[in-house]
Amino acid sequence: EALTPAPGQDTTVVQVRLPGGQRVSATLQPEWTVGHLRRWISAAGHVPSAIPFSIIAGFPPKPLGDEAQTLKEAGLCNACVTVKPG
Repeated sequence: EALTPAPGQDTTVVQVRLPGGQRVSATLQPEWTVGHLRRWISAAGHVPSAIPFSIIAGFPPKPLGDEAQTLKEAGLCNACVTVKPG
């Protein structure tokens, strides 16, 4: 499954703060899921796939546990998330 939005589709940018402090931007479609975001983080090589990690978002910050939730439902459109190992 390609993790690049098709031309002409609605997109959103999710800012991702990685464990080392660096930031990257993921351009995804709002109807894609938290699981897609997790795969994008792993596929881009930002976190080795063998290392488990949590995606933290919101205020107060909390782990995103529902991999099937869309980015829109999770409130992640044009938002920032933090990746924590473990």
